[in-house]
Amino acid sequence: MGTFNLSESIKPFTRPIPSLVETISYFDNSIAVRSISFPNRSEYDCLIWDNPSKPVWTRSKLEELRVKFTIDKWVIALMEQANELQRAALALHTISVDYTLTQKTMYDIKYRAAIEYLQNVNAWQKENATDILPTANQVAVPVAILNEASKTGDPVYYLCLAIVKNYVDSEQTLASFYGTVEGERRVTKQRIIECSTIEELKSVEWANWPSYEGNPPAPTD
Repeated sequence: MGTFNLSESIKPFTRPIPSLVETISYFDNSIAVRSISFPNRSEYDCLIWDNPSKPVWTRSKLEELRVKFTIDKWVIALMEQANELQRAALALHTISVDYTLTQKTMYDIKYRAAIEYLQNVNAWQKENATDILPTANQVAVPVAILNEASKTGDPVYYLCLAIVKNYVDSEQTLASFYGTVEGERRVTKQRIIECSTIEELKSVEWANWPSYEGNPPAPTD
């Protein structure tokens, strides 16, 4: 099997910390507030409330909300990284970048058609007590397989065997990778949501994404 470090191809995570203005807008966008940086002032003291008479959050409340907002952002970013990795693994097997899921749908159609044909052939052979392969008149060939074979010249039965083998092999290695990615995502999410301060978030251990192991086809295969 080949080993592919797909984490090198995904967007790196930079641990973004939202500003207090962003935090306020996230939790209540009806509050009009802006910020102008003043020397020797804290971020909170640089906030300018457009309606000072309206009750506003205290410094401690805003910091609490900033932690919650940061956790939300990071958990979403974590999921996006997991999605990117899973899509990158699938792209190896579909030999594509932008339309991996469309190509996967086509593989699913071919696999179901191949299974249907092989089962029908097996039933026909049992019924007729023979091991010869039937003609298309004796066992109908699903249109997806028929049309592909008519272009490539592949014998229908052996084309179906190859489709099933390749599909099962790729599904097994993809499922293994997806499961490992999902496990890493969940344990990392737990570490994130257990943080109660920005400093804890800054030092939290990020996901250690696995490499993908499998035998995807090369463009020339």
